[in-house]
Amino acid sequence: MENFHTGYAGLAQVLSGLKADDWGKPCFHRRGPILIQDFVSLRLQELAVHGWDIRSGLDQTANVSEEALPVLTGRMSRWLNNAFVPGLRLPAPVRYRFDISSPVSVQEDVVVMRESFSIQPVSRAAAKVTFRCNTGNYIFLIYGRLSPQKGVSSGRLTIEGSQAEADNLAA
Repeated sequence: MENFHTGYAGLAQVLSGLKADDWGKPCFHRRGPILIQDFVSLRLQELAVHGWDIRSGLDQTANVSEEALPVLTGRMSRWLNNAFVPGLRLPAPVRYRFDISSPVSVQEDVVVMRESFSIQPVSRAAAKVTFRCNTGNYIFLIYGRLSPQKGVSSGRLTIEGSQAEADNLAA
């Protein structure tokens, strides 16, 4: 724990010295150079989600910090790009709708084809599955921390449409 506090204290000191035009500059990341603003949002994502991983083992009602939600929802498309597995045996296309109202609103459709997916504004097209929950549970669902089945049984999530199709999202 001491190493964690020391390491992040050093990072906090560096970040506090940044000027407005520094946030768009590249910095080192193990996958290659990324913008400082992306590096910081990635660190926040890891702290928020892994912090929840630890807390949820001790407290089933644990949630992610509300302060992190705007950054985390902004990273969802990147996470989906990294986590998407092409070639799923889904009837294509499948439209998943996310109706997330608070505290950070997310209204979007994720349309999955066999080899790709797209994130679109909610349309008039019928969705196979609509997920409704708060923003933190949306984050847990997308990050694979909350299965659709467990989300429904725990009351963290409601699903309209096919439970089997909902489960395919998390496969």
